[in-house]
Amino acid sequence: ISGSSNYGAYHNYASMVDEMVADPEIGMTPSMVSFFNSTHDLASAPSSMTLRQTMFSEGESLVGRFNRMYDQLDGVRTRAKTEFKEVISTANGLAKSIANMNFRIDNASASGATPNDLMDQRDALIARLSELVGVKVEYRTDNQATVYIDDHPAVQENRARQIQYSEDATGRPVIELSTNAGYIDVTAGLAGIVGGKVKGYDTAYEFKTSLDNFVTDFVDEFNSRHSTGFDLNGNPGGDFFTYTASSPSTSFEVDSNLQDDITLIAAALSATS
Repeated sequence: ISGSSNYGAYHNYASMVDEMVADPEIGMTPSMVSFFNSTHDLASAPSSMTLRQTMFSEGESLVGRFNRMYDQLDGVRTRAKTEFKEVISTANGLAKSIANMNFRIDNASASGATPNDLMDQRDALIARLSELVGVKVEYRTDNQATVYIDDHPAVQENRARQIQYSEDATGRPVIELSTNAGYIDVTAGLAGIVGGKVKGYDTAYEFKTSLDNFVTDFVDEFNSRHSTGFDLNGNPGGDFFTYTASSPSTSFEVDSNLQDDITLIAAALSATS
């Protein structure tokens, strides 16, 4: 159960990322093609104000695509974090219920009864918990069940350990299990829905990192090429795009100087073109 739920949760988030890339309203390919077509057109007629405006507009459109893609990815990550907290809350409730069933089974067994119905109910709760986080179970001869998460006991007899959600310095979800000495990180050992969500979150985060890297590489390369051209005043080109290193995708924009004056687009091969 935990394996299929793990894949299902991961697949949901991976599909969201794939759909964004393929979406003609969000994906970058159509806008990249249009932008480079406009640069080619302007290079053939660098004095054309109409073509300059077109290239500027296509640059703005490209920037908008990147910004929207980043916002969508950030939305996936935010949604995942909300769902993590909800699922962890449910998992804690199940763990407590399993511990309570252990208590009831122990009392029934002590009175000489064979609490099959109670054990069936407990096993259903364990199956549900496994679907959420992936667990291993050890059954004792006295009908008590010890439930393990990432090989750490989460339920022992009538005691349930607390599962806690937090985040690391990058904002990545961290799932911890309480122990006698505090909390231990069990994120890497999770299966089930939560394990799948962790993988899905990582997919979105890795794509966001790739997007940032693409922006920096693209802008640096394009600005380098733009600087070899000349604007309508015969001056060497400045930056066409800008970004801040701390958050390239969200800060990516057409340089403010070009926003004020499109004659500064360096489309000519020489100062006299």
